[in-house]
Amino acid sequence: MKRNYGLDLLRIIAMLFVLILHTLGKGGILETVQEGTKAYNMAWLLEIMAYGAVDIFAMISGFVGFSQKSKRLKLSNYFYFGGKLSFME
Repeated sequence: MKRNYGLDLLRIIAMLFVLILHTLGKGGILETVQEGTKAYNMAWLLEIMAYGAVDIFAMISGFVGFSQKSKRLKLSNYFYFGGKLSFME
C-alpha cells in the first residue's frame, strides 16, 4: 500500500491536539483561567476540539495498522500473546 501523506498530516495534527488536551487538563490551565474571559473561551474551545482529535487519531492509527498486510497477525496469535501476558507473574 502506498503511503498516504494526507493521513499522516492529519495524524500529526491529531497528536498535537492530544498534547493540548493533556496540557489543558493535567497542566491545570482550565482551572486557573477566569470564567468569561477570551482566554477561558479559547481554552474550552481547544479542549472540545481536542476530544474529537483523540477519536480521529485512534481511527487513523487503526486504519493504517490494519491495512498493512505485512503486519497482520492471525487472530489466534492475539489470543496466544494476550493469554501469555495475562498469566505472567
